[in-house]
Amino acid sequence: MMTVKLRSLLWILLAVTAAWVSPLEARLTSPYDPPLSPNLVPSRQGMKAYTEVFKGVAVNSINTTTPGYRSMKSNIVNRNGEVDVEIYRSVDKGATVETRRPLDFIIEGTGYFVVQLPFGVAYTRDGRMTIDKDGNLVTVSNHFPVLSQDLTPIKLSSSAVLVSQKGVIMQDGLQVATLEIVAFEKRTPMKSLGGIFFYLPESESGQYEITPLYTIKQGFFEDSNVSLSEEMVKIPIFKDEHDANSKAAKTVIKSLQTAASIGRSN
Repeated sequence: MMTVKLRSLLWILLAVTAAWVSPLEARLTSPYDPPLSPNLVPSRQGMKAYTEVFKGVAVNSINTTTPGYRSMKSNIVNRNGEVDVEIYRSVDKGATVETRRPLDFIIEGTGYFVVQLPFGVAYTRDGRMTIDKDGNLVTVSNHFPVLSQDLTPIKLSSSAVLVSQKGVIMQDGLQVATLEIVAFEKRTPMKSLGGIFFYLPESESGQYEITPLYTIKQGFFEDSNVSLSEEMVKIPIFKDEHDANSKAAKTVIKSLQTAASIGRSN
């Protein structure tokens, strides 16, 4: 668990680091300045890319104790001579936390629980669940209804349930429902709500689905898959890369200023 002191120190570190990430980049992208010199474009792209990467590190770092959180990963790529960054979510499994609560579940293997959002379905690895006032099985976070294999909310009279390894829910000796589990290809471009719930446009969800390979364990949940030590190691690396692009931009700006000064003197 991240202590309050450690979390406070982390926020300070992230705030200080952010202070040197943005100023020159902001100047190079200001809509109020004249058109940017082509010589400055690579540096601006590099700074912008590493700023996005740093944002991912910052968000990951403050979610090291958020159950079911999927960390953001990034790759700096060159597309037709332009520097860009690819952001995707890690599918690595988070730590297993035992609670012995009958409504806590963990997926061992591939797949997500399916929940109902106001605008459609979403997917999550956060298996902490509870029962709302209407008897619906819902997520502890945001109280989204958990869906069965027929994509309807699961109704329970109490938390006294037994759940099989394939998600079959038994109550009072009767089968009530079966948890719907859906799996997707790695790096599926899903959108995120807080790094815990993920969704796709309905027209796209089918093309990325794969057969889930899993077992369900009752009385456990999956913690965040972020490694704080790994995120902290990235900060000075990304700072050096950002600074290299910033230094290159400053060199170009100085040479342009010198050339302009010579031109005026002539």
